Amino acid sequence: MSGSSAAWGWQLAFLLLLAAPHFLAGRIRRLPFVPEDETVSFGSGAAVAFVFLHTLPELADAGERVGAVLVPGDAFVPLQEISAFLCALAGFLVFYGLEKSLRVHEGRAGGPPLGVYRLHLASFALFNLLLMFFVAEQAGRGPTVFTWVFTGAMALHYLLIDRGFEEQFAERFDHRGRFILLAAMLAGLVIAELAGEHHQGYVEAARGFVAGSVLLNVFRGEVSFSRRSSFAWFATGVGAVTALLVFVTLVRPAE
Repeated sequence: MSGSSAAWGWQLAFLLLLAAPHFLAGRIRRLPFVPEDETVSFGSGAAVAFVFLHTLPELADAGERVGAVLVPGDAFVPLQEISAFLCALAGFLVFYGLEKSLRVHEGRAGGPPLGVYRLHLASFALFNLLLMFFVAEQAGRGPTVFTWVFTGAMALHYLLIDRGFEEQFAERFDHRGRFILLAAMLAGLVIAELAGEHHQGYVEAARGFVAGSVLLNVFRGEVSFSRRSSFAWFATGVGAVTALLVFVTLVRPAE
């Protein structure tokens, strides 16, 4: 990880790109010229397309690096090969468990208990920490088109996360909760800067966890808000990112 001013400049720029939606998502979704449901569905489609077409294929090549830090040792080579996908599965499972904890308290007077809210806030803080850890590492080495597309997709994904918090924890989710989520991003940036010699394996592990989390959050959001979601805009988000990734993949060899 480079400690140069240029690297720090890129890292801070991406931090701002990801942090802004946490404070502006509610206002963005209520702007008269921004259709909330369609915008959220578009962002969900963009995030899913990036995960399937870029993140998961790269995770297939990251097993050795992730395995070197999570399951070291020659005896665990077969496990190392799938370790990146185990991280993705863990992300999916964690957020599925969170969704089930909400369903248990569905219809409860006063909403879910405080403990459930804190658990959700802590889990999304972890999501933010790992997301920023990965993005900061990529930005520190010089951002690529894929880094920009991923960051843009995640920024749109925060519209879905914000709507979920306001729908489920309307009386508790406030600016303090958003500051906690921002603090987690800052922690991710600092950890990326201080990571040791095996940091690349941890970066790939973080990316796997984030990928699994994104898939569950999108599936949950699009299904649980099924009457509000828009398949046409979801498909448009998928198509837009797919076209962009295909174009970049085709022209990269000529660079």
